[in-house]
Amino acid sequence: MWRVTATDDRDVEDRDSSDQHTPERKNMNKGYVPSAKRQAEREHQARQDAVNYARASVELEGFKISAGCEAQAQRYINNEISLAEFVNMPDNANQGLA
Repeated sequence: MWRVTATDDRDVEDRDSSDQHTPERKNMNKGYVPSAKRQAEREHQARQDAVNYARASVELEGFKISAGCEAQAQRYINNEISLAEFVNMPDNANQGLA
């Protein structure tokens, strides 16, 4: 049985004695386990959380976010554009707040 916990922004896998001889795991030691897929999932979730926080903040102020801005936010979430590109978009690229 494997248990994965996040520690210091790294994935740490602890194994108990019942699973330590699994062929695909036999050479793994307790410690950092790199995983591009796991990192990509975390990055996607962090971007989604950031957009949700910003959306809530803007809407609490009484503004409505335009469809163009929402589309750009989705591009940012999907890692198609960087945060700098998203934040520094020219005003004519989308109309921002409605």
